[in-house]
Amino acid sequence: MVSNDIILHLKQSQQELFFYWFAFSYQYMKFFFIYLLMYCILNANRIKFYQKAICLFLLTAIFGFQESYFLSYY
Repeated sequence: MVSNDIILHLKQSQQELFFYWFAFSYQYMKFFFIYLLMYCILNANRIKFYQKAICLFLLTAIFGFQESYFLSYY
């Protein structure tokens, strides 16, 4: 009976570890995608300066609102 409890505890800790790894990698990839998108916008030659500024403002507003919404939800 004790061995079943140990196996159950190990499975539960493995699931928690996978969840934390997934949440961390999701955050990391999301910020990497944002920075890559900003780099592409800033280095685009055909986009005018004010259009770049508007795009960057919208990006930061959207992702900032998303982060604050999820942080307030939890």
